[in-house]
Amino acid sequence: MRRFCHHSLKIFQRQPNSESDVAPSWLIIMDLLEKLKEKNLKKVAEEITQQDPEKIVPALVELIENEEVRDNVCYMLAAIVNKNPESKAILNAIPVFIEMLDDTDNTIRANACFSLLILANYNPKNKDIVNSVPVLTIKLEDPEPSVRKNAAGTLVFIAQYNGKKVAEAIPALIKLLEDKTENVRINAANALAMSFQENSENKDLLNAASNYLQMFMEMMVSDSEIVQQNAALLIGYIAQKNPEAVLSNVTQFIQMLDNKIWRVRWNSIGILGLVLLKYPQEKEIVLAMPRFLELMEDENTMVRFNAVGIVGSLAHKNPKSKEISDSISRLIKALKDESGDIRLRASAWLPLIAENNAKYLEKSIPALRESLKDEDERLQKNIKKVLEKLGG
Repeated sequence: MRRFCHHSLKIFQRQPNSESDVAPSWLIIMDLLEKLKEKNLKKVAEEITQQDPEKIVPALVELIENEEVRDNVCYMLAAIVNKNPESKAILNAIPVFIEMLDDTDNTIRANACFSLLILANYNPKNKDIVNSVPVLTIKLEDPEPSVRKNAAGTLVFIAQYNGKKVAEAIPALIKLLEDKTENVRINAANALAMSFQENSENKDLLNAASNYLQMFMEMMVSDSEIVQQNAALLIGYIAQKNPEAVLSNVTQFIQMLDNKIWRVRWNSIGILGLVLLKYPQEKEIVLAMPRFLELMEDENTMVRFNAVGIVGSLAHKNPKSKEISDSISRLIKALKDESGDIRLRASAWLPLIAENNAKYLEKSIPALRESLKDEDERLQKNIKKVLEKLGG
């Protein structure tokens, strides 16, 4: 059975700079040793997690080398991490958790990986956590499912702020999309979704996204909000690079416009908009105009922003649509939105729409003139173009 290297434990044996850096007393260590031999671990964990982590964690680390209680030590450390993920002593112990990932004991590796998952959730920018990517990448092939699952889950949190750092794990994450364990597959997909933004030119990533489109579509109806929104993000990436790949799923994305999760609504509109760019007369998207009009008043700013974009595009490319009058009215109303980005986006569509539907805009001349008071010079320029077309 593998033992931990002594150099990793020296993090608690340096010269103390604060109360939390003071080495644990033998009294604390011996007391812990007795507790860790008890059978009711849950009860012991409840007691230990109530204590000051700055004192108890160094003591637990000192006991990792004890063969008799080492499994229980790792269990206790995981329990403390779950309750005190931002404790200085816990953060100091990150190298210890990383070293545990190479242990021959499945339980110890699983507890260590769980601890890193929690720590990455609360401290995703921590240097030690970010630098653990190479080790976590190896653990994506661990024989223990819970280790694979938590390694991928940890990469999800790291990728939120360090997508490029996670790039080296992309091939292994793609392999996990075929893992036998569902939660492993889901976490792998979530990690890929989080890394897309900074690895958008990665060809392996694009190919994988396209190959696993059906799986991501199934994830869109998951009970988990994070799974749904990351699945939508993954599909949005596919639509951006390859809109025809998602063309046959247009109906499902239209249904997703009613999703309670704003990120799903937002991404669904974006996906439909990307399809629309290549297929401007796509019947189902055109028929969904009433729903897009409603979403222009969504409570979420980003949803409204995407709704303005697709309504403007539909109105411009389908000038004879029966909703054209309503579309223009909503775009005019959007010129008063609290978001400057939405006001600007609405104004950008109006000159294009005016080319084929000037008569519908004439009654809005007073509102257009009022919008010239907006501080954004780009918006003013767009409105002036509309007024010129209308002779107003």
